[in-house]
Amino acid sequence: MTAYSRNTGEDKPAPELARKALDELLQNIRLENCVFFPDVVNALFRRAPGTVEAENYGHEGLNVSYFVKNNSTKSKYYRTLEPVQIEPIERSGQAIQLNAQEWTAYTVNSLAAKTCALTVKARAESAPAVFQIYVNGSSQEIAVADKDWTEIKPQAGQPFIRRQSGQACRQERLCWSGLDEIFMIRNYE
Repeated sequence: MTAYSRNTGEDKPAPELARKALDELLQNIRLENCVFFPDVVNALFRRAPGTVEAENYGHEGLNVSYFVKNNSTKSKYYRTLEPVQIEPIERSGQAIQLNAQEWTAYTVNSLAAKTCALTVKARAESAPAVFQIYVNGSSQEIAVADKDWTEIKPQAGQPFIRRQSGQACRQERLCWSGLDEIFMIRNYE
């Protein structure tokens, strides 16, 4: 059914096979047949702690959720109506590609009173390169010294996501910006 729906030239499945597949899907998605994964739910709702994929920047458009210099070239693989370049990477992942002065912004939520450290996975097309992380107005420049994916943790005392007890769900604004050409960001946790 999947191959047929993607117009890959596959034959249309027989009605009995299609019905059987959809009936199985309906059975499998019942709540009692699902396994709860808190990390997946946190990622979907951009809650800390958790992982947010870089390609899942905000949905508020140009100059609010992202800025890129070339708005005419749209992404080929994901969010294809927007100009932030999203590239496939190994093991079925994706990453965003940003040039100097380009940025993406994210909103992260916290439901519990806690402090969460920030970790970013990045690589530079031509190392070394520098990018900047902003969290609610606090910023830090971070050097990426490698062309391979590197896990980067900002210095202690720098960007964290905080929530005080008694507050309603708090939204933090996270943004990164390229200061050098070209670097890619994979995800952050």
